[in-house]
Parts: sequence; C-alpha cells; structure tokens
Amino acid sequence: MKEISLLMERIDDELEDAHTYATLALEYKTQDPAAADLFSRLSDEEMGHMRSLHKAVERLIEGHRRQKGEPPAAMLAVYQHLHKKAIAKAEQVGVLQGMYAK
Repeated sequence: MKEISLLMERIDDELEDAHTYATLALEYKTQDPAAADLFSRLSDEEMGHMRSLHKAVERLIEGHRRQKGEPPAAMLAVYQHLHKKAIAKAEQVGVLQGMYAK
C-alpha cells in the first residue's frame, strides 16, 4: 500500500503541473503564441507522465491479486478515493487543454 500511496501522490503532482501549464497556455495564447505552445506541450507531457504512473499503480494492484489474492479492502478504498480525485482533476485539465486547442 505504501507504493500505491507514493505513486498516487506523484499522479497528483503531475496533474497539478498539467493544470498549471494548461492555464499558462491559455493565458499566453494571444500575447506570446510560442510560449503558449510550449506550455501546452508541457501540459500534454505531464498528462503522459500521469498515465504512466497510473499504469504502475494498476500493475501493483494486479500483481497483488495474482500473488496474494484480492487486495485488502482498506488498500482498495484508499486507491479508489485518490483515483476519483485524480479523475476529477484530469477532467479539469482536459477542459483547459480543449479550450486552448480551439
């Protein structure tokens, strides 16, 4: 569970950075298009990092299932809680990225 918690914290960091970069992309879209494009690409990259970390979490959970059976309810509850928060943040980032793409 320690590893999952650590990875979920990193996921949150990546989402926060993606959100920041997407916001900056929108802010600079008209006044400095080159900077805006850079911020947009960085936001996309942070989302890629987030997806890689999420795959690692899924791998840990599946590995636990194969080796020891179903993970403890407390472990899954923590994961599900943090996962829901991550989904909501990812949706916010997606909205900002979509606004920039228009």
